[in-house]
Amino acid sequence: MTLKTDFLKLPDTEREWEDIASGFERKANFPHCLGAVDGKHIRILKPAKSGSMFFNYKEYYSFVLMAVVDSAYRFIFISVDSYGKECDSTILKDSTFWLKINDGTLNVPKPRPLHENLHEELPFILVGDEGFPLTSNLLRPYGGTHLNTDKKIFNYRLSRARRYVECAFGILANKWRIIHRAIDLNVDTAIQVINLYIVQIRHLLNKRHFI
Repeated sequence: MTLKTDFLKLPDTEREWEDIASGFERKANFPHCLGAVDGKHIRILKPAKSGSMFFNYKEYYSFVLMAVVDSAYRFIFISVDSYGKECDSTILKDSTFWLKINDGTLNVPKPRPLHENLHEELPFILVGDEGFPLTSNLLRPYGGTHLNTDKKIFNYRLSRARRYVECAFGILANKWRIIHRAIDLNVDTAIQVINLYIVQIRHLLNKRHFI
């Protein structure tokens, strides 16, 4: 997995995280964003003697690709070994990325005001959909249908930032269209294939072959 180490290395300096946040603020008008997070079910044939562990709520067999993506559609972090029955929030909570961002070992920038004319210090965060919990490190949309104008604007801004992970999944699936159907490999091999696909996508995006 040498390529994975080279092309999917987590940012490890405050400057690298600031560059990611600047990209989201410039492109999505959403400040202090370190990445968009989401999970994607990778369809597989039913593994032998697996019971219901890989059977997801969409009623097919899968494992979950959990990913954090920057504003250039590049995968920052991936986890590809969770059962299809697991929910996104649990997978993220159990990931090494979530552990590191909470124990302070990722060198994430310290809270600061959104603008030089403001005084309240706000943290740098991830953005996700309603499947994730609201925490000090992760923002999700306001729920419900009867929202005031401020909450609707917030949800719109957050959705603009969050769409980068959805687009990254789309790029991945359209580059390797086998992902649109069940992968006819054993689970371990299928996971290795998805890892390789993502590393290659990251390499191509670094060379701007897509954008």
